[in-house]
Amino acid sequence: MTKEFDYYRILKVDYAAYFSLWIMILPWLFYLLIFLPGAKLSVTYWTIAMMVISLIGLILLVRRMRFLKHLYVQGVDSIGRIDSTRGQERGGSLVLFTYDYQGENCLEMNNLRTSLFYRYGFLEGDEIAVRLNPNKPHDAVMRDVFFSIDEDRTSFIVPKVYKSMAQRKLIDRDLQLLPSEVVFADVWTSGRVDTDFSLSQFADATVEFGRNKYRVNTKRNRIFIRNNLTVNINTAKLLNKHIITLEFRRYYNRFYVVYFIFSAMMGFVITDYISGYGIGHLTLLFLLFPLVILQGFYKSEIGIKTFKLPDYPREVQNAYFEILDAVREKEIA
Repeated sequence: MTKEFDYYRILKVDYAAYFSLWIMILPWLFYLLIFLPGAKLSVTYWTIAMMVISLIGLILLVRRMRFLKHLYVQGVDSIGRIDSTRGQERGGSLVLFTYDYQGENCLEMNNLRTSLFYRYGFLEGDEIAVRLNPNKPHDAVMRDVFFSIDEDRTSFIVPKVYKSMAQRKLIDRDLQLLPSEVVFADVWTSGRVDTDFSLSQFADATVEFGRNKYRVNTKRNRIFIRNNLTVNINTAKLLNKHIITLEFRRYYNRFYVVYFIFSAMMGFVITDYISGYGIGHLTLLFLLFPLVILQGFYKSEIGIKTFKLPDYPREVQNAYFEILDAVREKEIA
């Protein structure tokens, strides 16, 4: 296998590794927060507590990476099939798959990050490549999801992948609003866009549509519906089949970022003028509370109708179906 094991890819894909990383990081973010000026707490006690929690996260992360790297280097491949899926709004999303190894039928589960799960648009019955430990066949992952593989050096011959009924025509699927993994952004993702077009043909048709109606960044295949609302073409791969989904991302106004930083700074500054236990924390919470109210009002029907604010979910839905219609027209032509 010529490609190196990609640690960063694992963090983007595997929920267990991603969660372990946050176990390492979050204690120190909490540590910085609780020791705003005015917090009368034992620095030594909390430092030891944060170090212990971070050490647990580090151990879990290292164990997970070692396990996956062993599969990557020493594992063998088999053909499997998606048995069932369960997408989550928070936390990891589950994919159950079955495969055979040396006459034994195995059922395994992978816990993926939610954003990655929806990008693949897994369907029951999808054929997948499975990378497994030959000594422990139940230790397995979906190979093309977790690893970047040199396709010329696999341990089995990829069979012909037959198109399911769902793949023969372009299909409209509901857009899914994801819990954002990006600060100050809302993310919608489509289900799998099944089309007879190749990846390049689909991208060309989509970009041509965007160029005629919106602004386009051709290098990134990104369409700008508004300055803060974009469409990206996401691609993934299962066996020798490309998976295409559309991702709509709405970025919040920079005001939110500036105001948040301002609130955090004021939590420190106010303690120079007002003394009292936890005054820095109270100041931070007091200043952030209007931001929560403003955001809720901004996204409400009352705010949209009263102040004629953009109805982003409706704009996303309209743009999504317009793109599908544009691709359909190209397919028929």
